Amino acid sequence: MKNFLLFLTGLILGFLVCYFINKDSDIKDEPKMVEEPDMVVEEPVQQERMAKPSGLVTPDQMKVLSENYNERHQAVERVFGKEDNRSSWYALDDIKSYLQYADSAATAKGYELDGIRLYIGAKGDSKNKDMITLFISPTGKRMTGEGSFLFNTYQSGSGDITDIDGLDDGTGGYPPSVGYPQ
Repeated sequence: MKNFLLFLTGLILGFLVCYFINKDSDIKDEPKMVEEPDMVVEEPVQQERMAKPSGLVTPDQMKVLSENYNERHQAVERVFGKEDNRSSWYALDDIKSYLQYADSAATAKGYELDGIRLYIGAKGDSKNKDMITLFISPTGKRMTGEGSFLFNTYQSGSGDITDIDGLDDGTGGYPPSVGYPQ
């Protein structure tokens, strides 16, 4: 009986430790806020502080990334014998609308939308001038109940949510083979 009580106490303590570790890891995943000086606003109504998101790259870094892709892009053009697309443009309203749709659809299917993933794809019709495309896939995790700390501890990473439609309706650059900036 003494061994059983010791085992039960250890089990309860183990669950509590897992719960608090998981609770702390949720906090660590939140984006870090970086203070910026007040932005100048034309109307003196209210000034907001804008936080820079993580992962920003400067225009010069974007030029280098685009130039680094030149050799691969030229190889694709050699294989197909014609100019191919290097970019996809999406209207801001389409992106906002898609994010709202994906969030709603994810919630309805029991997921918590936590991001998107961009994939490079190719149109199936090789007669299409812009064969390369970028499409968006929603990512997230299965939602679990508040009290469900047992299985929540073992979930990590964000996978694609494969039962929600992605977005692929961007338009190619002009001319298609031009890199950054256009």
